Amino acid sequence: MTTWQRIFKQKPCCYGQPGNSWAPQAVSFAGQLGCGSVSRRGRARGLNGQPFYYGGLLNIFNTKEGPQLRPNDEWTNIEESKTKFRQFYEQMTSNGGGLVSLYFHPCEFIHSQFWI
Repeated sequence: MTTWQRIFKQKPCCYGQPGNSWAPQAVSFAGQLGCGSVSRRGRARGLNGQPFYYGGLLNIFNTKEGPQLRPNDEWTNIEESKTKFRQFYEQMTSNGGGLVSLYFHPCEFIHSQFWI
């Protein structure tokens, strides 16, 4: 049993990279924790926004749909984001499936301006 499992009473299913700090050893570590996938954004190369396997884990890296669903600074575009999500869903399901990766930093929910 890993420390993670002991503390949280379950194994993690995904590891999300902090910021732009990616390294190949993080994928290895996530695998050791029992994760099945790694999710991240950054300037490093991906595979044209498509998920891929690396180090035995599904890597979800720089998908093109997720950033299009993010709220604006005032969060006034939520209905537009919902509509876009439905369009992505319909397009992906008509092509056999797909994946959308959407991420948030916890501070985005409580601060009006991101602190970094």
